Amino acid sequence: MSKVPETLKPFLKELSTSVRHGSYQKLVISRPLSNNEQVPSKVTVRPILIDEETMYQWIERVGPRELHQNLSADQLIQRIPSILGSILGDARLFTSEAEICARYKGRGHFQLHRAKGPQAIAEPEAHNREKNYIIPANTPCPFLAKAGIMTADGRVKASMYHKFKQINRYLELIRDLKGTLQKPETLRVVDYGCGKSYLTFALHHYLTVVEKKTVEMTGMDQRPDVIATCTAIADELQLEGLDFRVGQIVDLPIDGKIDLAVSLHACDTATDEALAAAVLREAQVIVAVPCCQHELRPQISGESLAGLWKHGILAERFAADVTDALRALWLEQQGYQVQVIEFIELEHTPKNLAIRAVRVAKPSRESIRLAEEKSRALKELCGIASTWLDRWDIQRADAK
Repeated sequence: MSKVPETLKPFLKELSTSVRHGSYQKLVISRPLSNNEQVPSKVTVRPILIDEETMYQWIERVGPRELHQNLSADQLIQRIPSILGSILGDARLFTSEAEICARYKGRGHFQLHRAKGPQAIAEPEAHNREKNYIIPANTPCPFLAKAGIMTADGRVKASMYHKFKQINRYLELIRDLKGTLQKPETLRVVDYGCGKSYLTFALHHYLTVVEKKTVEMTGMDQRPDVIATCTAIADELQLEGLDFRVGQIVDLPIDGKIDLAVSLHACDTATDEALAAAVLREAQVIVAVPCCQHELRPQISGESLAGLWKHGILAERFAADVTDALRALWLEQQGYQVQVIEFIELEHTPKNLAIRAVRVAKPSRESIRLAEEKSRALKELCGIASTWLDRWDIQRADAK
């Protein structure tokens, strides 16, 4: 901190306190101090969740481009003095308690201003109260408190509000299919690759507490320590009909048909494994939110697509979109009606697509044929020899 101007240190202390106490909401750094178009004209820093850990997405605006980087709390605090006062002149920190501004006045001097009370940015709970979330804010919810998203009295922690919104958006995707899941007997549900199970517990809460249904619900993951933790939480909260198992997705022993299969952020081909397992067990409804997608990018080629490969971010996005399009077409070939829809706003996570599929009682041969033709044409365009799901289909056929 020896090189940090004394007048900037109070601002950095406010920033450090907000990220460590969970009151941080957003940081905006602006007002360029030169006309250099090669340096950022604005920086925005938002909290995001990566592998269940809060990180801070540093977004630099350089000309028409946006550059993204994810930082830890310590990295964020250490980076501020390198840009504030040398490249950009204003910083505005928004917390659930106040708005703190630092303005560079020249010669290493900063002027600070702190707005409290009605001038401060509203807390997310107050701002979104009218949205009528399925799991409302300011109402105690035991599993959210146990997960560290809510306090015991029902207040959503500011640093976890993005996760709170993600959970509710996920439940909206399920609620839209409520008519398809109507049945008098117990609903059979499987969460493939459940991880720490925020969304598994949320789905159990929605089905049993909100919809008053009886469930047989299984969360599976290949990590024994994660499953042990989830099992302990389910036991402590006495959640009936919910169990967790260790295992590989395609090998999980679930007998008979299931009503709902979900897979959230299963990495790379693990999403394909979840789709295959769900189809194998004739799931009535499938909801999958893909994660990182690397299988097809090395295969994609062709002169008509050469312009994409000049820019890594475009190539990555294109490969991800092709992957999800082929997954949707594969599900159509299996007799499902498929939608690819937005899962959560891009400001919270780049993994913002959901694949939602409903099994058709008697799919027409024509619809299956058209899906096969579209899939074949897309693979030919992109130079793709086969996908994980193609190879699984062959193995399944050989095993019969």
